[in-house]
Amino acid sequence: MTKNNQNKKPTSVSKVRNSVPKAIINLHCTFNNSIVSLADTEGNIITQSSAGACGFKSSKKSTAFALQAVLKIIFDAVDRYKVKNISCIRVKGTGAQIEQGITTILIEANKRKINATKIQDVTCIPFNGTRPKKIRKT
Repeated sequence: MTKNNQNKKPTSVSKVRNSVPKAIINLHCTFNNSIVSLADTEGNIITQSSAGACGFKSSKKSTAFALQAVLKIIFDAVDRYKVKNISCIRVKGTGAQIEQGITTILIEANKRKINATKIQDVTCIPFNGTRPKKIRKT
């Protein structure tokens, strides 16, 4: 008895990237965690990391030191993919470590002779507020 190969799923071929000339850094800081991702200009994520993935636990994830450890991993990927230009740094969130993260990104980019052109704040602004309480019956 021989098996049919008709039931096998076709294997997908993944893209192998050697270099990405332009990239976008997304920085998402909350009161509980910091998430940083590196994407190409089309928006496809190349690599990402968070403070929790770096081994920080509980309230230490939302510190500026944890964000620096995450950015070290991201800039290792920047070197690996030979990024020459950071077209945009997108910042989202309300955490206290945002300003420290932006300065760290700019300092590391300057050390590696990478141009960083634009900083964009994409934090959502609440509109119309929450639903008001019901009127109390007397």
